[in-house]
Amino acid sequence: MTRNARHLDWQIPDVGDQAIYEKATTPSLLAELKAKAGDSTGALADFEEAVKAQPGSALIYEQIGDLEKARGNIAQARKAYETALRHTQDRATTKRLRGKLR
Repeated sequence: MTRNARHLDWQIPDVGDQAIYEKATTPSLLAELKAKAGDSTGALADFEEAVKAQPGSALIYEQIGDLEKARGNIAQARKAYETALRHTQDRATTKRLRGKLR
């Protein structure tokens, strides 16, 4: 790919790429920020909103599972991880989720 004053060959990201889309959702981003700030109740509410917008997102369910686990809600964490596992086709994600279910 050449980039000079006469010709720019830019590659636009695929907006259909699930990973890009999942990271760009506002409720998910807000939830991540709230979780990092220690507001687990607010984070969980935002993750639930994110799930409504993207019910098939393994990433969001995994994040809910991580949050529930951190809160000591093991049964809810397990349920979220199992749901995430049903929504993923990625080998690395499947392996990571199975590890969290052990």
